Amino acid sequence: MTHNARSVKPIETFALLGRLAGNDFAADRARNIYASPSLTILRPDTATEMRALEFFTKFADKTVSFADAISFALMRKERIRRAFTVDRHFSDAGFQVCPEEH
Repeated sequence: MTHNARSVKPIETFALLGRLAGNDFAADRARNIYASPSLTILRPDTATEMRALEFFTKFADKTVSFADAISFALMRKERIRRAFTVDRHFSDAGFQVCPEEH
């Protein structure tokens, strides 16, 4: 699962790939990623973004980004309990993380 608030990373990646290998190559890779049945892109609605603001303020002392807060809200909405991440904010928010923290 990913969401469109995280799309800055793919956009930056595709832009860099375009500069290094050409736009046609980068666009082909982007199309493959977006068409992948292994990836679901969730798009938050206004209600989900409002819920994200609650997480954003709740975890302000932990410097949680708004992108993380949107992830938390979407994951709660979709009943996703586990995140593949090394970002400790997800475990702080009560999600299981993989790989596990030690």
